[in-house]
Amino acid sequence: MKLKLLKVKVQAQLRFNSKRTVRGAYTTIVNLDFLIWKSKEKALLTFMSSTLTPTILALTVGCSSALEVWKVLENRFSSISRSHVMNLKGELHNIKKGADLVDLYLQKIKVVRDKLLAVGVIMDDEELLHIILKGLSKE
Repeated sequence: MKLKLLKVKVQAQLRFNSKRTVRGAYTTIVNLDFLIWKSKEKALLTFMSSTLTPTILALTVGCSSALEVWKVLENRFSSISRSHVMNLKGELHNIKKGADLVDLYLQKIKVVRDKLLAVGVIMDDEELLHIILKGLSKE
């Protein structure tokens, strides 16, 4: 049924639209695959826009394709992710044992390491051991 509707749409566009080719000549031939792709792309853009919060949706005003929306979101949130990873790494390097028990000290390190794992950062065992030893007091 959808394909019939699409064929009718193509025939209507053939009557009313003319397209300019790469060489600059006009043609009335419409690529059916392009129309199907364009329809799916518009549906994806609508879906993406409907799932965004109003604050984030405001960032995508002016985007006319799903790719443009995706790039805006990628640029916005990848920089936050990088800064978040850097903050977690700094937090991990700044953990000190102080007067805490060893169990509590190691638990603090484990919590931050687990947060890093959750965002895709894998810590080498040797690096983790170095951080643990660095946070111990001189005694």
